[in-house]
Amino acid sequence: MDLPPGQLVRHVVVAVNDDKSITTCKFTAMVNNDERIAPVGGCQYVDESYGLGYITNEKHLQYLLKKYCIDYVIHGYDLCIFVHEMDA
Repeated sequence: MDLPPGQLVRHVVVAVNDDKSITTCKFTAMVNNDERIAPVGGCQYVDESYGLGYITNEKHLQYLLKKYCIDYVIHGYDLCIFVHEMDA
């Protein structure tokens, strides 16, 4: 992602899919929450990392945007096949 000249990112928060959502959306996780969050939190430019559900709704997203003062949301694009074989 390219930021406009002079605009710095001051605080980076990374949400990692939590165990419950992975089990619901993608089958059983190979590693647990702590094992997924620890490496992300160890990245040089990451200030906070935590577990979050894979699927959210508009109300919850607005809550997160306000709580963490989020300016940008970046989400990977991976096919999410639910246990019942439907894409998220």
